[in-house]
Amino acid sequence: MAHFPNTFAEELMPLPEDLGEVGNAALERIRAVNFDVKAGLTIDAASQMVAYSKDEAVREYCPNDAQSRFSSLASTQSWLKKHGGRGVLLMTKQVSASTELVAEAGWEGLTSDDPEGEVTFAVRAYELARGKRLTEDFSRVVIAASAVLYGVDSKRQLALETWRSNIAAGKIYGRIGFEETHDVLDKRETLKPTAQQPDGAHVWKEKDGKLYRRDERVHMRFVGES
Repeated sequence: MAHFPNTFAEELMPLPEDLGEVGNAALERIRAVNFDVKAGLTIDAASQMVAYSKDEAVREYCPNDAQSRFSSLASTQSWLKKHGGRGVLLMTKQVSASTELVAEAGWEGLTSDDPEGEVTFAVRAYELARGKRLTEDFSRVVIAASAVLYGVDSKRQLALETWRSNIAAGKIYGRIGFEETHDVLDKRETLKPTAQQPDGAHVWKEKDGKLYRRDERVHMRFVGES
């Protein structure tokens, strides 16, 4: 059974030397452009994620990051304990001797609300990583490292949920070995008016003053890269 950390780390830890063929190759490509991937979530890194959660690109598809999950250090600490823990992997860039910035964050952890798997997978790309085309390889490293560090049986346990309109994310998930199992029609909060929706979806305002649109929750499970 998978086991995950449930507290802040004192420091970010280097990854094991062997992540398997796919993980090793992905990590090598990331390091070739002066980024690295480390395990754990320190208070400093969490503080960065709290700030990044307010970014519009993150809020569009993951509003719960700013509203609850990473709204503060206290909420982040509570999230780390959820369902027994969260295994966090961070893609970072060392910009000075004393400053290491978070470019992307990924995690796996036990879940009780996804019928497709016991372990949930998620990834966030922040401003420092945008345009670098590293999310696909970073996701591969998260999956490979979580198997080694936390005992996740990815093909048996791993699942995720995304939005149908998040087209770029869906393509990445497909390329790294996830397949769609089913979808559920729902609505979600959006920051963009109808004219800016990637699929032309109608947007309306509700009594809370927020904009909403119809979308589909897409459930996927990990089957491995072909």
